[in-house]
Amino acid sequence: MPNPLPNPADILPHRSPMLYVDELTELTPGVSASGLWTPDKAEFEGHFPDMPILPGVKSVESVAQVGSIAVIAEHTGMVPLFTGSEEVTFQSMIFPGDTVTVEANIRSIDEKTGNVVGDGTTFNERAQASSSVFYFKLVSPEKLRAIVAS
Repeated sequence: MPNPLPNPADILPHRSPMLYVDELTELTPGVSASGLWTPDKAEFEGHFPDMPILPGVKSVESVAQVGSIAVIAEHTGMVPLFTGSEEVTFQSMIFPGDTVTVEANIRSIDEKTGNVVGDGTTFNERAQASSSVFYFKLVSPEKLRAIVAS
């Protein structure tokens, strides 16, 4: 049976090589989302030669992207701008060939300012790999264009 959930690329503005979620496995708009990501070999290049390990920042970004999907599914047309992360911990390494499960929960959405706070975790095929709190701001495409143009 085909996945009835939307394709992440149909919701997020991200594209390869910066799209860090391949498919959604759960989605409750405005509340939470889960997905799968299998990093390709290029994600590991240079980190580290002869001992490839996924850079932790990519795990954090994958959580923010899945969290963005949960919010954008409810706020169609808005663009998520990642503004920060904290309480980041890494418990296990992600290696080439691993499929990463990414889970994100939305703690709050300020409808007036567009500020979003959420938290999430990544799991490799053996254990929890990371956890973090993320922040982003929802802006309209027009506002983003104005920011980029200035």
